[in-house]
Amino acid sequence: MSFKLYNKSECPFCWKVRLVAAFKGVALELQNIDTKNKPDCFLVLNPAGTVPVLDDSGEIICGSEEIVRHLATVNPSNSNLDLESDAAWAWHKYANGVLGEGTKQWVFQHRDRSPDEVDHDLMASCKSNWLVSLEFIESKIAGRSWLVGPQPSIADCAVFPRLALGLRYGLPCLDAYPMLQAWYESLACSTIGSQASAWAKP
Repeated sequence: MSFKLYNKSECPFCWKVRLVAAFKGVALELQNIDTKNKPDCFLVLNPAGTVPVLDDSGEIICGSEEIVRHLATVNPSNSNLDLESDAAWAWHKYANGVLGEGTKQWVFQHRDRSPDEVDHDLMASCKSNWLVSLEFIESKIAGRSWLVGPQPSIADCAVFPRLALGLRYGLPCLDAYPMLQAWYESLACSTIGSQASAWAKP
């Protein structure tokens, strides 16, 4: 089998897929897509033009959730990654919703606009959401190595990219949240973390 991921390095949905694949020991060939200038060959695979898209030996799967569920069927003997439990998918929903919406707006403003164009009221709301989210995650992690149970899960793969992007673009650091910081640093410094990203540093 061969797996090609049509990818954008900073996209949290792509990043989540890369983490899942790394945890499962699935080697991905990455084909980076300029989402502002999408090649025709990519649009043939996914007319919607969104990433990620996975090509599994000719079978095309579009969308991060669909790809994660597909990867769950690969190497099924590997039971060290929870891609099934309701608790893990509840964190996934939280990452995409509460945490994701705030970090997305912050990143878009700081990446795509000049300082004079930044919506400061929106940024204040994003920062408030970020701090509430950090407090929430800190209260739930309870000193565990992983967000849900004794093993990594889709929860870790979904939450980590959102935090990494927020930190990269200047949202407050994790110093006041020691359990969250320990979890983040452990994953960022691990082999899995380095396989999934070249720049997510503690």
